[in-house]
Amino acid sequence: MTSAKNFHDPPSIPRGDFELGRLKSLSYSREAITTAMIAHLHPGRYYPEDKLPPREKQALERFKYQGSWKLGNVDNIEDLTEFFDLFNDMYFNGLLTGYCKLVLIRAGTLQKRFLESGLIGRCEPSFPKEGRDPRFQPEKVMCTLSIAIEDDRRVLRQEKGSWKRIQDRLDTLVHEMLHAMFDIYTCRCEKGCRQKLEGEGGGGHHVAWLAVAKAIERKDADGHRQFPCLGLDFARLTSLVGDLQLGYNLPRL
Repeated sequence: MTSAKNFHDPPSIPRGDFELGRLKSLSYSREAITTAMIAHLHPGRYYPEDKLPPREKQALERFKYQGSWKLGNVDNIEDLTEFFDLFNDMYFNGLLTGYCKLVLIRAGTLQKRFLESGLIGRCEPSFPKEGRDPRFQPEKVMCTLSIAIEDDRRVLRQEKGSWKRIQDRLDTLVHEMLHAMFDIYTCRCEKGCRQKLEGEGGGGHHVAWLAVAKAIERKDADGHRQFPCLGLDFARLTSLVGDLQLGYNLPRL
């Protein structure tokens, strides 16, 4: 039992600190991360480009001239990496830089690995001092973002066009990036923080995750409507139902 004297109260995140190099990994509460992200995103309002945060403004400029995808080869890591970089700057102010590895994997392989039918993406974090092999412990938190590609391309081409497949990749990518954001910056110390996380219930789609997902969707609807493929869908309700089907409790409000 953690005594009140030793209980860790994670700090808030001042708006000026919400940038790469100022935030410290594994240091904040989910609530603080959510508050900072929503303040950064300004959900539900349109801001002229000259008032956007510098990273977001630069990302939108890159998107205008570089935001393309190879239609003849939808399942390629180069385009996925390019959009990871765009989304990282556009929504996360670059805070995922250096913490994530992208992997394309067959859907059947991914689903067998995690024993989840229908799984199309996964964020798998590795934390310092929590590795299975004590000889090989990561020096910092790292997240492997696995994005599923279809097993049978012939069936796929009959059911989905290239554009729909690309949109599915983008939706899955930003979905897993948001999981990574919370994995990277949420405190997991033994002075109450880990116990709090375990006691909140729910799976990966907790209240904080759902709130930021909605904020990004609203950001797109209001401020990025000129870019069709930025109408991102986090599948919030489907994800929450999936957690319940896996046996998790409803997240506490």
